[in-house]
Amino acid sequence: MRYIKLHSNTSICQSLTDHAKNTNIWQVKHSFSHITIPLETLLTDKFLKYIIENFEVYAVIFKMNPFEFYRFHTDDRRKCAVNMLLSGFDSHCYFGEGKNQDNLFTNIEELVYESNTFYLFNTLVPHAIMNLSEPRYLFSLGIYNHNYDHVKNVLQLNL
Repeated sequence: MRYIKLHSNTSICQSLTDHAKNTNIWQVKHSFSHITIPLETLLTDKFLKYIIENFEVYAVIFKMNPFEFYRFHTDDRRKCAVNMLLSGFDSHCYFGEGKNQDNLFTNIEELVYESNTFYLFNTLVPHAIMNLSEPRYLFSLGIYNHNYDHVKNVLQLNL
């Protein structure tokens, strides 16, 4: 699988959005600007607290400028991630099954983010992002010690 919808109506969305929009200190890695979010600031959200207590995680907010496209890729260290789009709802996230002989990705599927909603994202499946007219901010809790299927099963059984 590529992704699943996990949980909506979190209490932390607005504070993460405000933090992203009010900071000027962005780091750049692999063409993405990001800021690190201290895990202790996320513990007020029961859903995130459960994930932080049960998996090896790293929290960031990614920023993507208007009218940018990030090519199909897989994440090299993260095995999966819990993502929530904070702003930039005219952006598009695509998953593809791999390249054919002409170097084209096939079986494209779009993840259409709903506001204030977390998704479990399989970072080992090729994915690409096309951002349109406004800055795109995405909260991402990268999980390093377990793969997508394991995390999905744990979360579905316990939450």
